[in-house]
Amino acid sequence: MLSSYRVVELSDEPTTFCGYLFALLGAEVICIEPPEGSVVRSTPPFSEQSGESLWWQAYARGKTKIRLDLQKDSDRKQLHQLVQKADFLVESLSAQSLKHMKLDHEFLEEINPRIISVSVTPFGRNGPKADWPATDLTVWAASGAQALAGDSDR
Repeated sequence: MLSSYRVVELSDEPTTFCGYLFALLGAEVICIEPPEGSVVRSTPPFSEQSGESLWWQAYARGKTKIRLDLQKDSDRKQLHQLVQKADFLVESLSAQSLKHMKLDHEFLEEINPRIISVSVTPFGRNGPKADWPATDLTVWAASGAQALAGDSDR
């Protein structure tokens, strides 16, 4: 279904499932990991046979994996070359990190005007809570869904 598309995924916990869905639908997904590997590789539970994270085994399937140190200019240039030929960029970085790595909207538009940037963030890219850290619990509470839980008298 999506075999004509290329996705560059900056791998971390929030983006891994999104990249997996693209790969499942047939897109070419290039998974960019930090030098020490994606944090999902160390997320339990682990396979008794291979010792690998079951999360990683499940959601990294069908992706090309590349390790880059995005603090280095040479590795950032390599990432920019990949983004130039991509249709989608999937990331979960802060606005400040995007600007530092030259992955903000203005720079992306210069190197690849047709790219679609997918930001997986708990509170959006801008606004008063944009850079707030979040856990499942804080997102759940902020959504208002918590009001539906429990007894009406508590």
